[in-house]
Amino acid sequence: NITGRKLAEEALRESEEKYRAIIENMQDLFYRTDLDGTITMISPSGATLAGYDSPEELIGMAIQDIYADPREREKLLDALRVNGAIREYPLVLKMRDGTLKHVTVSGHFFTDAEGSIQGVEGIIHDVTDLHLAEQALRQANRQLNLMSSITRHDILNQLTVLLGNLSFAQEEAPEGPLSDYLKK
Repeated sequence: NITGRKLAEEALRESEEKYRAIIENMQDLFYRTDLDGTITMISPSGATLAGYDSPEELIGMAIQDIYADPREREKLLDALRVNGAIREYPLVLKMRDGTLKHVTVSGHFFTDAEGSIQGVEGIIHDVTDLHLAEQALRQANRQLNLMSSITRHDILNQLTVLLGNLSFAQEEAPEGPLSDYLKK
């Protein structure tokens, strides 16, 4: 039955187009690597994030080459082995131009039809701006704490001088109308 086959082919084509559009238009990075860590699939946003012109430039590259610290790849794999999946796993990636991006990774092992692990796939979310904002906030807090400490110290010094002067004034005027004010 050719009509049934054509309908099935059309449904498959539409399904492929729909999922391709999702991957190509998503803002976060979708990736897939084989067990050796070779990039086998990456979304266009992934190429853009990493500073490449197209996903094809990254396909075939070892994902460890993108890690700021390649040893982190093994830690990520260990977390996957223990938990089965990871959510918002923090990493630092090195872009094509050498700049560093702070990201979070959510992913899992993917399998073939028989259930054999074929590699890792997941989503990478760029949190560099958030990381920079956190650093700026920490720096501002350090500066505020330092200013508070200095100000507190200066005020205590002034209070010590004032108490000393009050003590001298009480010795000079132990009785009289001002002595009650000096005691208070």
